Amino acid sequence: MCNYSCLSQEDFKVRTMFRAAVLPLTLLVGFAIWAVTALESEWNQAARDHIVDVHNDYRKNEGGCQMDKIEYDMGLEAQAKKWAEGCVFEHEMVKGRGENLAYSTSSDPENDMITSAAKGWFDEKYDYSRGQPGCQMSCHYTQLVWDNTNKVGCYSTRCPNLGMTTVTNAWYFVCFYTPMGNMVGEDPYELSCETPCRNGQTEEDGLCVGEAIIPCVDEEDNCAAWQKMGECENNPDFMEMNCRKSCKICTSETDETAEEGTDTGESTEEGSETGGSTEEGPETGGSTEEGPETGGSTEGGSETGGSTEGGSETGGSTEGGSETGGSTEEGAQTGEGSESVECKDDNEHCFAWAATNQCHVNPGYMLVKCKKSCGVCKGDDTAVPEEECVDKNASCEEWAAHNHCKINPGYMYIDCKKSCGLC
Repeated sequence: MCNYSCLSQEDFKVRTMFRAAVLPLTLLVGFAIWAVTALESEWNQAARDHIVDVHNDYRKNEGGCQMDKIEYDMGLEAQAKKWAEGCVFEHEMVKGRGENLAYSTSSDPENDMITSAAKGWFDEKYDYSRGQPGCQMSCHYTQLVWDNTNKVGCYSTRCPNLGMTTVTNAWYFVCFYTPMGNMVGEDPYELSCETPCRNGQTEEDGLCVGEAIIPCVDEEDNCAAWQKMGECENNPDFMEMNCRKSCKICTSETDETAEEGTDTGESTEEGSETGGSTEEGPETGGSTEEGPETGGSTEGGSETGGSTEGGSETGGSTEGGSETGGSTEEGAQTGEGSESVECKDDNEHCFAWAATNQCHVNPGYMLVKCKKSCGVCKGDDTAVPEEECVDKNASCEEWAAHNHCKINPGYMYIDCKKSCGLC
């Protein structure tokens, strides 16, 4: 049965880095130190040009809108070269950078192998459904066509022994991307847009070029609360994209006048100091959407990374600012007259995603769809999905023995629960 590593060409194997999970491709060997020196490389300008052409051909024919044109980046190539020459078939996992990997035992011309590798990545499209929570088995494809990814740098070399595999004389191909794609809860591109390209860009051969002028707005309702919790510094990749206004990355035309009249009380008949724009006074809930106790702490996650890099502890799903989840107008902590929000996860994989730090990396999705696993709310129910305690892959026990519950928790915590001791 074909798993994540299967391609139409049997001699190609591929691997990608993504936000939701990292799936094991083949049986991965145990830990070792590979003292391997790359033999040779045929990398040149023709290969660089071919990489750009192949990527842009796939992107412009996808039928999406506001799709950026890929440009070659020598800085990313330098990073890819350093990693490829280490001859280990594994991700470097640098934050904010997408990674697609492939290897082959073929001796075909360089550009032919680049074409075959890219086709293998793209063909994962047939395992992808729009709206699915995470790229799952199609992460090479989604990174290849992620709409705002606009830079790529690659390198290939020939490895006498490719670490993490048993392959010898392998053509090893590494591509790095920015901005990184594969955000949980997001599709790779939009099918319909008001304009073909973003403001500030122009259309060129079906793709968008130039720097987009991004509106100075917050895309998420909870940006202001996340900013107060330090998320602009803790999670800049997400916040700079979705919370530009709250993080003061830009200045809107209304910022300078937003606070005018707030201290004068002009709208009250008695000139009170509460600033007549409220009916209940400053302490009765006028700013409860950003209450200081919203959602509690997310530090209760597993040791594998559920709370490793700061994150949106505010739990953006409550408007009342209370730990009970109430949405009240008369008090941030009482919850009077309101109904409690059910403390649960909306996806069976929330627990695994939380364990791989997704509550912090992708709070816009996780804090809404995975409230329980991310610690947004409190309740007696368990965050672990109630399902049969089994391994879904015959190799789970061996992978677990080689420490892959920690190396690839995004996959192992979902399909190898028993071997990883999660149930």
